[in-house]
Amino acid sequence: MDKQVNKKVTVTCGTKFHSDYTASQLQKHHLLEKVITSHPSKKYLNRVAIQKNRIKFLAPIFVPAYLLSRIFSGSNFLVKWLDNHMPLLFDKLAAKNLKKSSIILAWAWSALESIKTIKKMGE
Repeated sequence: MDKQVNKKVTVTCGTKFHSDYTASQLQKHHLLEKVITSHPSKKYLNRVAIQKNRIKFLAPIFVPAYLLSRIFSGSNFLVKWLDNHMPLLFDKLAAKNLKKSSIILAWAWSALESIKTIKKMGE
């Protein structure tokens, strides 16, 4: 007979990228541990109903790059620098906020430190 294993998933995504829909489905099936995001809370919860206590909202670090890209063209040095470095910063912030979890679902552009942290927790 198969033993029922209680697996929980932590979702980390600096912005939305449909992570809200994914987290909503995980919550519906009682599999969501936590969501960690830098997306502004009002914009993150506007499409789905996720329990707020399941979401850790970090500082909205992607907003300056977004605003600057609207003012300057995408070829602006500062916009490119922010686009390349903000995912790395988010990953470090997310890794510091991780709790023990069975599974981590992270977007590749901002996951290396989070994966290393979750792996150490499982050892």
